[in-house]
Amino acid sequence: MHDKLSANPKYKGVFHGIYTISKAQGITGIYKAPLATFLKQSSNQGVRFVVFGDTQKFLQKFSDRKIIVDFFAGVFAGFCSTLSNNPVDVVKTKM
Repeated sequence: MHDKLSANPKYKGVFHGIYTISKAQGITGIYKAPLATFLKQSSNQGVRFVVFGDTQKFLQKFSDRKIIVDFFAGVFAGFCSTLSNNPVDVVKTKM
């Protein structure tokens, strides 16, 4: 992604990038930091599912319209998961 935005991109496209990186660094060059990615995704989804479920239960006391309850529970769960997951995401991105 950063390469495409640079003044002189090294890669012609996704497949050329995969080929070039794997040739230079081996197959592990394609996917660096798998543990960091696993921690980021698992913590993000863990928070999201728990908050969504709890918020959904809470909001059902005030409205019987499922689409409204699910919408606001989803918005709040996305907000909470992004907020709580930001430090892990920054570390993963820096890696």
